[in-house]
Amino acid sequence: MPEVGYACLVIALISSVFGVFASLIGMRIRDNFLIAASRSIALLTFAAMSTSMVMLWLLLLTHNFQAKYVHDFTSSVMPAHYTFAAFWAGNAGSLMFMTWVLSAFAAAVTFFNRKTKRESMPYTTAVMLTVTAMLTSMLVLKAHLFLQFPFKPNEGLGLNPILENPFMVIHPPLLLSSFMAFSVPFALTIGALAAGTLDKDWLASVRRWGLLAWLISGVGNILGMVWAYNELDLAWGGYWGWDPVENAAIIPWFLGTAYIHMLVLVKQRKDMFKAWSVFLILLTFNLAFYGTFLGRTGFLQSVHTFGASGLGPYLLSFEVGMAVLSLGLLYLKRSLFMPAGHTLSWFSKEGAFALNNFLLVAVAAIIFWGTLFPVVYELFTGKTIVVDASFYNKTLAVPLLLLLLLMGVGPFMMWRFTTIQKAKSQFTFPLMAGALVIIGLLGAGIRELIAIVGFAACTVVMASVVQEWLTLTLWRMKKRKESVFTAFKTLMFANRSKYGGYVVHIGVTVLSSGILASSFFSVTSTADLVPGERMPINDHYEALYKFPVQDFGKDRDIYSAEVQIIETSSGKVVATAHPKAINKLNFGLIVIEPDIKMGFLKDVKVVMKQLFESDVVELEVQIKPMVMWIWIGGGIIFLGGIFAFWPDNKNRKDPDEEQEIDSKLAEV
Repeated sequence: MPEVGYACLVIALISSVFGVFASLIGMRIRDNFLIAASRSIALLTFAAMSTSMVMLWLLLLTHNFQAKYVHDFTSSVMPAHYTFAAFWAGNAGSLMFMTWVLSAFAAAVTFFNRKTKRESMPYTTAVMLTVTAMLTSMLVLKAHLFLQFPFKPNEGLGLNPILENPFMVIHPPLLLSSFMAFSVPFALTIGALAAGTLDKDWLASVRRWGLLAWLISGVGNILGMVWAYNELDLAWGGYWGWDPVENAAIIPWFLGTAYIHMLVLVKQRKDMFKAWSVFLILLTFNLAFYGTFLGRTGFLQSVHTFGASGLGPYLLSFEVGMAVLSLGLLYLKRSLFMPAGHTLSWFSKEGAFALNNFLLVAVAAIIFWGTLFPVVYELFTGKTIVVDASFYNKTLAVPLLLLLLLMGVGPFMMWRFTTIQKAKSQFTFPLMAGALVIIGLLGAGIRELIAIVGFAACTVVMASVVQEWLTLTLWRMKKRKESVFTAFKTLMFANRSKYGGYVVHIGVTVLSSGILASSFFSVTSTADLVPGERMPINDHYEALYKFPVQDFGKDRDIYSAEVQIIETSSGKVVATAHPKAINKLNFGLIVIEPDIKMGFLKDVKVVMKQLFESDVVELEVQIKPMVMWIWIGGGIIFLGGIFAFWPDNKNRKDPDEEQEIDSKLAEV
């Protein structure tokens, strides 16, 4: 199996290189046979990568410890799902998974566009296969994924205890896939630039593929937050700690959000901001690839990295090459971006889109600079510096709050110019709802300015969406004599991208509410306790440490404690928790596993901070309000994105529906 796996990697490398030349030469000499061959080569590359991947999985699942990668990341006592997920636990395996995903996207793009984009697709195929060839060359020459020992060890080292979490099965592959998914709009745009065909077909393609990449990235980041929240053994704690690799994963999501919004403007306003949209598409993939570089080179210290490797110079050189290609081609093809002939009114939907875009890019730039600054500072001063979460909390508060507010205002303004009458009719109710929330929070004694403004902005967004849905549903019911369900369903399906976007906005407000509440109103209490001792948590609850529990196993010792959360006034036990500290013997590493009692309005998180010293244990109890809202909001965002991404039913769609609705909105 190792020999077959390595041979397939070599085949994938050779075929992808041949595919690049076949695409470019075929386009140069207008040879349809070479162009068709390049499409077949993309499919062959995917098949070879798939076979190699299956070989590695077979080595893992059969516990073939003679294979070094299997020995380093699995053991015979590991559960099957962790053995399966060990594929991406190491640098080489994760790189192979990314390359396989990239080859899958390359095959899909070339297959689905085999009869379209005849001028641009050969260039697109060449770009996809170039990136595939580069990554495959590192697998063949540097990664040594199928390296074998001259003997067969009896046992493997097992998975790093930090990675023994159910989210290990899905979070890493989603994020790795998102990095590669952004390569598709990048390649489509490079192809369209090279062919000079930045037309409606290009616009529709990059929007759909960009939305898919954005969805995968968003879900991957949300699941990473859930993982972090359920583990407290690492430096990031909570659900987001602005770790460098976390930052590298979220930057493409913000930039992807920016260019997806810009493409709406390009479509509706006849190429306004087309050059800026193209630049954002190119930048997004370059920074997604930067995240790949960051995670596997040891360039920055992070709990997420695979450590230093020999891949750094290769990845950095290729990243620089892609950036030069992107900017150079954009400059050479600048004649494609003729002035759109429109003036921009800031009091319009165009103005709101432009401001939204500026803020999204500003957020990405702040995160990028905060991540890179320690390296720059050390390079020029020779001293080390740490940029912690406080930097991001301070610098991002204002732009993120403005983004929230714009979600409630921008989509409901009119194209070209929004009249005072329209503004009054559209925004009176949402702004009044926001004002009532401010009054209510102040009346409840809340004085945190960011929290107050944030909750008010979330209310404005929600009220704006509900107002439009209610207005147009009632209008349809009256005009077309439809039931409320039929009217609302037809409205939603008349413009999936628009109303799917509204659902995403609702999800963002729910998620943001959870972040605001859990960030500003959490309560934490810590104390050293002996069995039978209590500690106060807040005015309403206290914790009672009942007794310790110990369980000694083959590869780990588990220490846990039974802790009761008691309502102070009534003495009622509202929750019983069992936090753990696990000593993983093979690694000499202690993993802290909190016990979280989740609720719709608040979570109770109990952590055993240290192992037992005689009968004393250090306990930490957190009461975190509305954390579940973060996960619910993430789910709503995903559903809204899927709804916007899903193809329209051409047979059912009324071609005059959107125009009629826009006319009604202009009358409201």
